Parts: sequence; structure tokens; C-alpha cells
Amino acid sequence: MDRSRADDGLPADSGSFRRAAREHALMLELRQDDLAWQRTMSLLNVPRQGIQGSNLRGREFGAPRSSVPASVRRSRVGATLGMGALLATTLLLVSAPVVSANGPLKMHTCPPTYAPGTTIDGGLDVAGECVLTGVTINGGVVIESSGHLTLYGSTVNGQTKVNPGGEFDSDTPEMPGGANILNGGVDADTAVEMDLHRGVINGVVRFVHMAPSNSPFGAARFSFCGVGLEGSLDIEDMRAFPSGVHVGDFETAGRRPQCAGNAISGSIVIRDNPGSRIEIEQNTIGGSVEIWNSQPSLSLNKIGGGVHCHQSATLGHWDPDDTNTNNGGELACA
Repeated sequence: MDRSRADDGLPADSGSFRRAAREHALMLELRQDDLAWQRTMSLLNVPRQGIQGSNLRGREFGAPRSSVPASVRRSRVGATLGMGALLATTLLLVSAPVVSANGPLKMHTCPPTYAPGTTIDGGLDVAGECVLTGVTINGGVVIESSGHLTLYGSTVNGQTKVNPGGEFDSDTPEMPGGANILNGGVDADTAVEMDLHRGVINGVVRFVHMAPSNSPFGAARFSFCGVGLEGSLDIEDMRAFPSGVHVGDFETAGRRPQCAGNAISGSIVIRDNPGSRIEIEQNTIGGSVEIWNSQPSLSLNKIGGGVHCHQSATLGHWDPDDTNTNNGGELACA
């Protein structure tokens, strides 16, 4: 081994030369760090004057190098580099968008429509006539007042929200393979039309208020037919007869079923619907049926938790087949 040379490759007896070289290298490091710091501060919109006067810099620009001991300068280089890395990481966390495998997440719109097999990440905003078949929507759906969504054979991951004046038809009219899976429930506030047929809904379904009908017959009808609901069903403030809600409703005289019964794991809550035609027929209900200030008919249901009337609620008769006889649970209504 040649002991005439140190690890840095300089002559062993050239101590002053090595010190000068190392100080020169340190000067370059500081200068490079100064430039990096200025770029970082400019991204944060910190004025240049504030950059030069910052105590976080480890040293002030323009200060004589000889006034700062080399050991202190080296420690400050490390601290400055550490602070630069921290700021760079902060910038990255603040500015980086949430992305999927297909790019930045954003709420898409319909129209335009999407081809079967499409996966829509970031949610869907429906602002017009929109018919979708065989799509997957991640992020939920919002149906605006001008929107009308007709959905077939699709999966929605996230809540489906219907804003006042909006319309939602799930597998309506019913089509082969048209049943949907709605993960996140459905919340309809003052909708014009709501028809949820077949398929599975995981979450709460709320029908709250009912917009004036655009039907030539003047009646607004919401229907909930043949659905497997893992959750509860809330019906509140519907319009009076002839408007109303059908939760399972089989016609008589040998005609085909118009609205198949549902399997509901939770309860049905019917609140403040005086005079509204609400029919609950041939459903399996795991929870109870709670009724406030309403007159629904309940016929041929299997009810796990009983029927309870509150605030002058009673059971009504809207069709000849409305028997108000049910299986299971306590019947605490007249």
C-alpha cells in the first residue's frame, strides 16, 4: 500500500492543500444547497428577501465564510439538506393528486354515455338523460335536478344521491340481466321519479319528499320491487293520493305481478305521509315497521319485529287485496 497518499488521493504531506480542497467542495455543496433552497421557497411563494434572511438557512447569504467554523458549516449543511428534504416532501404531499391506475380521480359526467364494461373511477354526476348498461362506478352517483339515470346490470360503489327534481330508474323497465348492485344505499330528496327493481342494495334507502308529478295522470309513484336490501327503508313526506309508494304490490285477477316483494334485513320507517297511497305487500322484513302520521296498507308480509303505530297512524285499504294481515311480530295498529 502506498502510504504517501491519503484516502482522498492527495499527497499525505499536502495538508493545507487538502484543507483548501475540502473547503472548496464544501463551498460548492453550500452553493448548490442555496440554489435548491431558493427553488423550494419560490414554489412556496416565499419572497426572495425572506429567503435570504431566514434563520433556517444555516447561514446568511453574504456572511464571510471565514467567520463560520468549518465544523459548524458541516453540521449546518446536514441540517439544511434535511430541511430541504422535509419541504420537498411537504410539497409532494400537498400537490400530488389522488390517482387510480388509470390516472387522476375526478367525478365524471353523463351524458355522454359509457360503453358496457367501462369502469368509472371518481364517481358520476348525472345532469341529463343517461342510460348505462354493464358499468362499474367507483365513488358513488349524484343525479342532479336535470338528471335522469336509467341503470342496467351495473355496480355502484358509493351512495347514489338523487337531488330535488332528479329521476332514477334501476332496472326499470325490467330487462334480462338488468339487476344492479348498489353498494352505499340510495338517498332521494324530492325526486320526480324513483323505481328500484330487483338486484341488491347494501345500505339505507331513503325516499324523502316527492316532487310534483310530470305524469299526464297527475300521480307520482315510487316503486321498490324485488330488491334484496341489506339495510333499512325510510319513507317520509310523500304526496297525497293518488300519489304514493309501492313496496311490493301484486295485482289480482290472474294478472302478472306488477311489483315483486322484497327481502329487507332492517326496518321500514313510514313517517308523516298523511293521505299518501303507500302499499307494503308480500315482503320479508327482518326488523319492525314503524308508522307515524300515515295510513299505509300492510298485507301478507313476514315481519320480524312487529308493526307499531305512532301519532294517530292507522292501517289503510287502497286496493281490494289489501288485507292488513301479516305474519310474525306484534301488531300494535288498528
